[in-house]
Amino acid sequence: MTPGDSDDDDRPWEQAGAVRRDCEPHRGGTLMGLGIASVVLCFVSWVLFFPVLVGLPLAVATLRLARRDLALMEAGRMDPAGRGQTERARSYARSGVVLGVLDCLGCVGWPVVWFWMARHR
Repeated sequence: MTPGDSDDDDRPWEQAGAVRRDCEPHRGGTLMGLGIASVVLCFVSWVLFFPVLVGLPLAVATLRLARRDLALMEAGRMDPAGRGQTERARSYARSGVVLGVLDCLGCVGWPVVWFWMARHR
């Protein structure tokens, strides 16, 4: 070792394209499953209302977890191999949130419209 060298220079994980070996494992597959489940539950809620009571909170939780994981991947503290799955899970979760909110608005809106139409005949 020369006098100018230090331990700071020997950090292979800081080289371009390298990943720390002690970082957290990605949860891409799990998040994909949660995202798909939230979309399915919110979609089924167009016929049956009750699945949205699980689907909407699940979509919001999946969205938050996916955002957190992507931030950790960007910071180099989580395995970036699951970036694609995590981004797709975030997309599914967004769709679940939209479907769930529209379903809730529809369940509130239809009785209001029906009541208004019944009063103005």
